[in-house]
Amino acid sequence: MNKDYKELISDLTADVEHVNQRIKELDNITDKEDLPEDEMELIDRQEKVMKDYADVMMERIELYKTRD
Repeated sequence: MNKDYKELISDLTADVEHVNQRIKELDNITDKEDLPEDEMELIDRQEKVMKDYADVMMERIELYKTRD
């Protein structure tokens, strides 16, 4: 795996961990309308980060499949 790819995975992992930590702080809020606007953006960002991370992991799996 090349260095850039490892850095991308590392960056995405750190971003996911940061966003998840912020989401944990909001566990007591159940109604999205009660969330401040920036927290709504945080939830949207979490969804995007998780999708990006999943896409990278799927690409990685495909690379491993084609190496054989």
